[in-house]
Amino acid sequence: MIYLLVSKNEKFDQIVLQLEKLYDVIELKVRHDYDQSVFYRIEDRITGKIAF
Repeated sequence: MIYLLVSKNEKFDQIVLQLEKLYDVIELKVRHDYDQSVFYRIEDRITGKIAF
């Protein structure tokens, strides 16, 4: 699992398309409700203490 924080600008859709083309990307989720605070409690999210 990898989290990427990307600005929603004119390049956003192109970034998503390019990520989807990577051979080792199984699933891509765009979460508009996340911001940089997701990185502050990443361990809690991975271990299930905080819901995705």
